[in-house]
Amino acid sequence: MKKTGQQLRKIDAPHYRYWHAVWMSFYSAKFYIDVMKRWKGYGIVYLFLLIMVLSIPFSIRMILSFERYFTNELINPLQAIPPVKIENGQVKFDEPMPWKIKNAEGKVQVIIDTTGKVKTLDPKKNPNLRVLITNDTYYFKMPEFQLFFSPEQSIWEPEVYTQTFTSADSGVLSGKELIEKSGIRNIIWLPRLTFWPLTFMTVFSFYLVVLLVFAMMGQLISQVIFKFSITYKQACRLMAVSMTPQVVTLMLYITTQWLKGFISGISIILLSVYFSYAVLANRRDSKKLVRT
Repeated sequence: MKKTGQQLRKIDAPHYRYWHAVWMSFYSAKFYIDVMKRWKGYGIVYLFLLIMVLSIPFSIRMILSFERYFTNELINPLQAIPPVKIENGQVKFDEPMPWKIKNAEGKVQVIIDTTGKVKTLDPKKNPNLRVLITNDTYYFKMPEFQLFFSPEQSIWEPEVYTQTFTSADSGVLSGKELIEKSGIRNIIWLPRLTFWPLTFMTVFSFYLVVLLVFAMMGQLISQVIFKFSITYKQACRLMAVSMTPQVVTLMLYITTQWLKGFISGISIILLSVYFSYAVLANRRDSKKLVRT
């Protein structure tokens, strides 16, 4: 007997895999039928993998935004500090006072003033001032930690650190030397290591709750409105894949800020429309004499 080399597939084996859902959930009735009839479990693993992958572009954007902000607001101001002599606790700087260093946007970030005209880091007069060196004191303020998908908001107002020079202090104060000795550049590794896992676990935790709660509502709606009975496990699977267009849209929005101001309304509509589409597709299939 001649061998064909083909393997038999189990009758209840799924026709479509997880990765098919990324695009087929937008249009395919056959896909939703396969999900309800042949997929196993509650769809939680699929939802986890979907959000894990879709969180990568947003995490990359956050990391790049943080590094840009970190460089512009912290590294550049410190690097711009010229060598300043300190003799017996007193700053010696032979330049017109107050000596100001501005960033590329023309905002003052560093001031050196030994005349007493500028005494503190006043956020009203100089909101972008990070470093102030007076006659005997060095002031430094960390940049505000901002929400990078909403740059106008900051989490908290950072503390101002001060160092007063004593009569025993003599030497040269240099911005580049401060950066090297403090190891402040190492901070950049923190978001690189944490942003992605924190992002996708936060988003997944939210959607997991939505899935488990909305599946109960979906099961009830299927029974009452569409007159089609499904189990809670089937409702969870259908809800999980029905979330795909909404999750894709959401992650696209927070990554690019496209459709700004419209996302809250369209999210509910997408989820409702696609879950209803999934239920109707299965109800129609259940009434066929010859099943797919």
